[in-house]
Amino acid sequence: MNNGIEVAKKALLEALGDENIDLECVAALADQLVQLDPNAMRFAVDARHIHRLGFELVGKQETALSELIKNAYDADATKVTIDFSNYGAPGGRLVVADDGHGMTEQVIRDTWMRLSTADKEDNPVSPGFCRSRAGRKGIGRFAVERLGTQLVLETRVAGAMEGTRVSFDWDAAYTHGTALTRIPNRIDRFAKSIEESGTTLIIEDLRDRWTVKQLERVWKSVLLLQPPFKVARKHRGKSDESGCMPDPGFSVVINGQTGEQQSDELSLDIRQPFPCA
Repeated sequence: MNNGIEVAKKALLEALGDENIDLECVAALADQLVQLDPNAMRFAVDARHIHRLGFELVGKQETALSELIKNAYDADATKVTIDFSNYGAPGGRLVVADDGHGMTEQVIRDTWMRLSTADKEDNPVSPGFCRSRAGRKGIGRFAVERLGTQLVLETRVAGAMEGTRVSFDWDAAYTHGTALTRIPNRIDRFAKSIEESGTTLIIEDLRDRWTVKQLERVWKSVLLLQPPFKVARKHRGKSDESGCMPDPGFSVVINGQTGEQQSDELSLDIRQPFPCA
């Protein structure tokens, strides 16, 4: 065992000293060295665990989409737009775009890319409108994996000149036998206007077809996030004594249909009798 540690240590030092450092090689050697520790054992996570969690935590596709809408609400978005393409059969495309506060590259690394963080427990209300968090605790990444085999995450923060784009290939890269921490997801930066903010999720190769009934269930799960009365324009942009901005409301648009149109079609009357014996 000690001989193995010395070999791994030497290889790691050589890799770190290379002028053109290979970070993938460094990560592999560091993992190998840690696993050779004679005095301790550490858990390792198989990359396919993401897929398993996606289907166990977010069993239904409509639940997954509802979660993504709620995450937009939690990000102080005033509008989220959902656009399906070729959704009548598996293999379609889904784009979820909001105008919330977005994520910096560091926030992506520290929260979105880190499983089981305490972010929503530590921050139970949103930073801008002080909304009570609607999304479940950090399962957005599992929701997108549940919906499709590929994801492009694009996010923009006001005040920055660049946005961040991260690409994920769930089925091709997150395979059995690969350590979760060993999978690189390509990151790009793109130019944007300084005031622009929000997050766009481009989900390709949908795993399932979508029906009208499933979309109705999505609407029912998020209608209560959309207040019946909006803040008057003259009060917008003014924070109260707690530092919260008046909430201008939250609207959802799915394939061109607004929440106002849906609220007329779907009954949420809780006074209807239960179908008891």
